Amino acid sequence: MEDQLTKPKQYKLSLKHTQYVYDESDLSLQMVSFFEDKHIPEIVKLSFFDFLFNQDTDLKDILNHYFDHLDETATFTPLFIVNERLQEMVVILADLRFPPDQPGEYGSILGFVRKSFYGEEFLCSDCSGQLSCSSCAVEVVKGKPSNFEMRDEEYDMLSIDPEMIPTAFSRLSCQTIVGDEPLMILIKQYG
Repeated sequence: MEDQLTKPKQYKLSLKHTQYVYDESDLSLQMVSFFEDKHIPEIVKLSFFDFLFNQDTDLKDILNHYFDHLDETATFTPLFIVNERLQEMVVILADLRFPPDQPGEYGSILGFVRKSFYGEEFLCSDCSGQLSCSSCAVEVVKGKPSNFEMRDEEYDMLSIDPEMIPTAFSRLSCQTIVGDEPLMILIKQYG
């Protein structure tokens, strides 16, 4: 029971413009490939690699091992969550053995964010994950959630806010279930 109350391992970094040049030979090729996606902003990639090399070698070692052994069963899934308004990125190592049962769907992105003690200022949820608003909308720009196809109700909620224009990557974080693929998630700044 105590394990279920323990927050997932997490890391927080600021997004900053940097001329950082990283040494790919010290990184998993699969991790570099994950971040070399056209939908991941350059500032995110450079800030993240700068953080790995200059501030947190523990995370670098954990993620190198994870990405080098993707074919093996891992007990966690990395969630790379970028908040555009706060200009920060949080990396949560979501423990798949103890998925949160709320808010939202069992094992949802919003659930893991709340289990990591990030509140409304980081990821808003006006309805507490009850699928009656669109305030927890995110864009999952890399990786596939466990439920990669959204239900009609989720699609309807994504289209109710006139300031938010849904894209092919839009999801409600309360309905998006973390699976075994790493996810790059953007919390967009609207309005």
